[in-house]
Amino acid sequence: MSKVLIPFSGGINSTYALYKFLSETSHDITAVYAKESWVKLSFQDPWRQGREGRIADAKVDWLKSNVRDFTYEKVTDWPTMVDDIRPIRVGFTQTHNYGIQVARYKGYANLIELHSPDILVTGNSLENTASDCHPECRDLFWKDDLTVIYAGTPDLTPTPKEPYDYDAVAATMIGRFEQLESIPAELHAISNVECDCDIAADKKCTCLICGFDLSRKKLSDLSGAEVDDIFAKHGSYGKYRSEADPETYTYRGNPYDKFGEILGRPEGFE
Repeated sequence: MSKVLIPFSGGINSTYALYKFLSETSHDITAVYAKESWVKLSFQDPWRQGREGRIADAKVDWLKSNVRDFTYEKVTDWPTMVDDIRPIRVGFTQTHNYGIQVARYKGYANLIELHSPDILVTGNSLENTASDCHPECRDLFWKDDLTVIYAGTPDLTPTPKEPYDYDAVAATMIGRFEQLESIPAELHAISNVECDCDIAADKKCTCLICGFDLSRKKLSDLSGAEVDDIFAKHGSYGKYRSEADPETYTYRGNPYDKFGEILGRPEGFE
């Protein structure tokens, strides 16, 4: 039996990973929740931090009651995010703030030192392959004797540290909507909370949370994997990474454009 460490935000990726490990293995599971400093700074979703903690606790309660027991901890000494602006991908013109990833991975390193796990399960999935944050920063936590499994790996197969071909890895990942379809309906329902934003109904495509939620409802005749593929193709990530234009590419291809296309563009939408 292996010791498995799962940094748990209560988000889709970590929920999927935690459920899979609890339901499909007998490993000794420790899930750890931490408040990341960037969350409260997010201009797109200023309500996220309070909602995230409540959802994480509710999911832990459900999993312990309906799957099996595991260790759940909360930490308060998480590394603070410092802006770290780099090209979104190596050789690309547009930039991206790697500071979130750097702080997160330093936090992982601290947890690894504290818990000495055999396996670390990170929240990487299809959407995260839009940038080079992970391959550029993974050495902050990934040691040679550590097995790493990505939440976006549907069969819990470890990813080797070397050799490492991120395009090949990205092409195997699953995304948020396929993950949501793969967990029990009651656990899914805890994830499916109403957004706290006060954006007008005809402009919900300008909210990241509402945009994804309403787009999924609009595309209800498609499978989760099919909806994930629509956004991956739009955003040039996953198996479409090679299609990104190094001169113009922006993070996930600006998903708000796709929300507007699916939901209808409000007056003045750009």
